Amino acid sequence: MKYVTVKELKELLENEDDDAIIVLSSDEEGNSFSPLHESYGVDNFLPNGNYGELYPRELTKDLIEKGYTKEDLGSKEDRKKMFKCVTLYPFN
Repeated sequence: MKYVTVKELKELLENEDDDAIIVLSSDEEGNSFSPLHESYGVDNFLPNGNYGELYPRELTKDLIEKGYTKEDLGSKEDRKKMFKCVTLYPFN
């Protein structure tokens, strides 16, 4: 499976209208759509087939205050399989 990188996405968008909105599909078939929410995350992604789990890249002060611990970063073995990612969230 090939993942799209930030670099590739920037290249794809570089000639698009700056005022166009970003809309996300709920699945590959385009069964429903939702505009991109203003929030996003900078995480680590542990793939599991076509899906996967998100883990924080690091323990920030904010995460520690919310009760996150070193264990929430994933096991040492799993961290070797993770990819840095930017997580985008739809409104719905």
